[in-house]
Amino acid sequence: MRVRFSFSFKNIRSEPLPVLLPIPTDRPGQQVRGVSLSFRPVQSQLVGEDLFSGYTLGPKQEVSIWGEARLEPVGKPGLAHLAELLEEAPEDSARMVSEWAKTRLELEGYLVRRAVGVLLDGKLHHWLEVWHEGAWLPLDPWAFLTLKRDPGALIALGVTDPQIYLGGHEGRRIHLGQPHESWEALELEATLEEGTTDLLLSTARLLALGSVGLNLLNTPVPPLAGFVAYGFYLLLLALRQGRTLFRVFRRRPTRALEPLFFHAFALSCLFHPEPALGLIFLLLFAYHRWPRPPA
Repeated sequence: MRVRFSFSFKNIRSEPLPVLLPIPTDRPGQQVRGVSLSFRPVQSQLVGEDLFSGYTLGPKQEVSIWGEARLEPVGKPGLAHLAELLEEAPEDSARMVSEWAKTRLELEGYLVRRAVGVLLDGKLHHWLEVWHEGAWLPLDPWAFLTLKRDPGALIALGVTDPQIYLGGHEGRRIHLGQPHESWEALELEATLEEGTTDLLLSTARLLALGSVGLNLLNTPVPPLAGFVAYGFYLLLLALRQGRTLFRVFRRRPTRALEPLFFHAFALSCLFHPEPALGLIFLLLFAYHRWPRPPA
């Protein structure tokens, strides 16, 4: 997939701050083009595979980085043998789980380094890289454990197996490199705009749900037109998520049925609303998100 990215780093302190900012570069699963900076850095330096630009940002001053990237899934579960070890990790943020896993793996004799990047929703995300058989392999313990505990979370990511995160990732993130201590005093605002295929899916979703909403408001929209719009959206969704949905159904049927009942209720609203379908969806939605005591 192709994305356009924009990152703005702002000094939140009331004093000048020297910082090294990450510049996205080509990596496995990531090809970057047309990177631009809002103003010229004091210096640029390459540390291993990581490219940094040095600035001294004044109070509340910010610098922006933007460009384009082609992203694709990375690797195979070459670190699958670590799955049992990671089961001991606490339920916490991605950063804290990664810190725990790094310490644990180093005690086992592994060479580990931190990694940080931005997901498609614009959130900063932390994971690890482990030196294994002559190469650095991605290891995202938080994603692996989260998706294993809740297989339904795989649906939106289009991931068929959480073990992809034991040596790879889903290919829907911008890898910035290893985190630098100066970032602690920075505020990050990130946006990633999806490419043509994803924009088509987003547009189809808007038309489909919009047609349902208009029908519920008794707006004179032909139900057949809404049905065609929703059918096209479901076709795109099936091409993107169908395989994953089937895998989830085999592991946890109720989690896979949740979105199906939502779509069934939405389609019924185009002709004759069926409250029972909506009620079943709400019950499944609440059941899957109800807080449970840790095992």
